[in-house]
Amino acid sequence: MGAEEEQKGIEEPTRVITQPITQAQFLSWKQNKDADASAKKAEAERKRAEDVVAGTVAMNGRELFLHEPWLWVECREGRGFIFTTLMALCCSCWDMHIT
Repeated sequence: MGAEEEQKGIEEPTRVITQPITQAQFLSWKQNKDADASAKKAEAERKRAEDVVAGTVAMNGRELFLHEPWLWVECREGRGFIFTTLMALCCSCWDMHIT
């Protein structure tokens, strides 16, 4: 009796019946998935650009270069503003680059 009760307690896993899809169905699904992914990516980029302009997030190097390119323009000494500023702040990491 004990063995019969144990077998009753174990349920058989339900079988999922899948139907094969056609290549056209797959391509349609893939196209929709890619469109959704690109829309999400574009929305995230737009939101990031708005946040950068608003100043709520810090800019990375590329964004800083695109929004404030004059920081990299060379001054009279032949060095850009950022390099000159780092030298003025006495950054030890830049000591080896001073000529």
